[in-house]
Amino acid sequence: PALRQAVEAADWVVRERRLPGGEFQHGDEADEVLFLGDTLACGRGFLALYQATGERRWLDMASQSADAVLRLFT
Repeated sequence: PALRQAVEAADWVVRERRLPGGEFQHGDEADEVLFLGDTLACGRGFLALYQATGERRWLDMASQSADAVLRLFT
């Protein structure tokens, strides 16, 4: 049940908070401010889901989050 809940939560985050460039916003409103912590946390969560499930989509999402961090915050 815990893993299922984690996958459902991650699916919600991707659906509701992910921006087209792979970064994540903090709240409901898409604004000009991007949140490094949100994008990093999502990337780490996706990597943990990949380790737990072996599903490639989570590794891809983690990689996209890392790419967004490098592109936007370095």
